[in-house]
Amino acid sequence: MTPRPKKFFFGTDPHVRMRDGKVCGVDLATNNAVVQFLEAEGPWDGYIGGGDTADFNVISSHNLGNLRAVQGESVLGEYRAVDAYLRQHYIAAGMPKFFKIIEGNHDYRIERYIDAHPELSGMLEMKRNLPDFVDWIPFWSEHQILTIGKASFIHGQHLAGNHPAAHLRDYGTNIFYGHTHDMVSSALRHHGSDNTKIAHSMGCLCDYNQEYMRGRPTKWQQGFGVFYFWPDGKFNFYPVMIFDHQFTAPSGKHYSGRKRPDTKLVLV
Repeated sequence: MTPRPKKFFFGTDPHVRMRDGKVCGVDLATNNAVVQFLEAEGPWDGYIGGGDTADFNVISSHNLGNLRAVQGESVLGEYRAVDAYLRQHYIAAGMPKFFKIIEGNHDYRIERYIDAHPELSGMLEMKRNLPDFVDWIPFWSEHQILTIGKASFIHGQHLAGNHPAAHLRDYGTNIFYGHTHDMVSSALRHHGSDNTKIAHSMGCLCDYNQEYMRGRPTKWQQGFGVFYFWPDGKFNFYPVMIFDHQFTAPSGKHYSGRKRPDTKLVLV
């Protein structure tokens, strides 16, 4: 009998924030559809968050001298929103033992803030303020890479040009990442069979209308990935693109979160 492959979810870049007591940054309607999918399509053997779980707009250097841009936001509020988001996904995914969250550049903003305010050391670090079921992968600060079988997961390093090819050049292995907010892939030329090396950016789960973009054109694409890992380390993966807060899963089932909720902490 062929063994069942292990099934993993990979979603990235929700950019969770809280303003005036309401969760923002993450696209709440899209999140509804993703949560429905996690609940319906288990069991999940693992959940991977690809980074920029938090946004930390409130301490961004881009907002220095612009208090209006961060009015109604706080670090504590952001952590409360991130906690609610992660707990919702953890429960929806069936509370898997493998629940990894990768550190992104926006998550790392809190470390830069502590560097400038060392008296806050031991209080504000992201790892200290995440739920206890989260296994934190310090990619941006320590460049730790999460590897499962023949695939590796990072937040991402390159933004411009052919960034999948740049990631393949730098890492030389199957690499999946966020950071760019788009869905683009590149394969490495090789000799032989069943040895493909691919890099793929896996989109984002944040709202398209981030304030700092000021309505400018983007190549952003909401989406996520479903991975199946076989005992020998080989894998299949299925990128899912999200349009108008809805998508059809690899199973063929349709999910929609178009009725956007009026929510504060608990996202439903």
